[in-house]
Amino acid sequence: MNGISQIEVTREMASLVSDIQKPINQGKLVAIRDKMYSKLEIRNYNDSTAEHEKSIRWKRTATQILSDGYVYKGKSCTDLAVLFISLCNALGLETRFVKLRKNGMCTLLSSKVCRIWSGIKSYRNSPSS
Repeated sequence: MNGISQIEVTREMASLVSDIQKPINQGKLVAIRDKMYSKLEIRNYNDSTAEHEKSIRWKRTATQILSDGYVYKGKSCTDLAVLFISLCNALGLETRFVKLRKNGMCTLLSSKVCRIWSGIKSYRNSPSS
C-alpha cells in the first residue's frame, strides 16, 4: 500500500456519501451501508477464487475496493469494514478500526459507530456471513 491508509478519504469516498447530511443517525448509517452494497458485487469464494482472494486479503484500500467493485462471500468482513469506515470518515465521523477474532468469526468495532453498526446487524446479515 506504499504508506497509504486503507481508510483514506478520497474524492470517490466523499462523492458516494455527499447526499448524506449531519446529524448522522442509525437510518443514515444504514443508508451508507446500502450505498456501499449497491456498488459491490458479492463474488463466490471457492477453490477457483481462493488464490486470488488470498492475494488481496487485508491489502486493498477503500478506494481500491470501491474501484474493483467486488468482495468475496464469506471472506469480506475486513474489506466491508474498511470501506464502511472510510465512508464514515468522509462524513467527518470519528472512527477506529479494531479487529477481534473469536471462534473463527471476525467482528468490527468503530468507535461511536460500532453500536449502530451492530444495531443494524450489517455484519451478521451481510452477504459475507
